[in-house]
Amino acid sequence: MGKKQARIFYDLPQIVSVLNLISDVFLTRVCEECGWDKDDLEYYLDHNSRIPLSDRIMINHIVKTN
Repeated sequence: MGKKQARIFYDLPQIVSVLNLISDVFLTRVCEECGWDKDDLEYYLDHNSRIPLSDRIMINHIVKTN
């Protein structure tokens, strides 16, 4: 007989909560590393193409190191 696979049940609200937390931590780190305040973050989220090259490099570095 074949191996039985374990059934894993996930708590969807808990998963969504963790994923939201990851987003918050990432955006907080981007703001700290790039020297952005809340207004800067909101602006760049709406105008992605206007993010300065140095900040794009920093964001890529953050993504690679996490």
